[in-house]
Amino acid sequence: MLKDIAQLWLEGESYSNIYTRLNLNKIKISNKFCRIENIVDICEGGFGFDASLTFGSLNEILKSTISDDITDLLERLGLLQKRIKYGLPSKASIIIYELGFTDRVIALDLEQSIKLNIVFDLAKRNEIIRILKTDIELYNQVLAKYPTYFTVILQEVTNRTVN
Repeated sequence: MLKDIAQLWLEGESYSNIYTRLNLNKIKISNKFCRIENIVDICEGGFGFDASLTFGSLNEILKSTISDDITDLLERLGLLQKRIKYGLPSKASIIIYELGFTDRVIALDLEQSIKLNIVFDLAKRNEIIRILKTDIELYNQVLAKYPTYFTVILQEVTNRTVN
């Protein structure tokens, strides 16, 4: 059951979609059908905090005890930690989230509207900022259905200097 929830979480599925899939399969938690609150607790608390903390600790231990020839492994472990923490499927959606669009749905919506076409491992923060700057009106329209706080974030992000 946890494996199924983790997979859906890492794919960026909403809490309600995870909940619906579990209930369709009649999966129970402690002999009771799960509630949406159980899904939120598992995803945010179990994956977003506990598992993320574990992966972060493991990453730090590896950094301090192993040579530089495993840099790629450490980067992948760090990315996995963030995917688990945020419940987002790609490096690009994580970067968007970390730019200040701190809502999974909004980060995924922006990623989709940007049509990044960036290879998963090659998404870069500065590239995403440049893309957002290219068509601010489009991204304002995408964000119009969300609280205005996120359009303010877009303004702040696009006013930053990019190297």
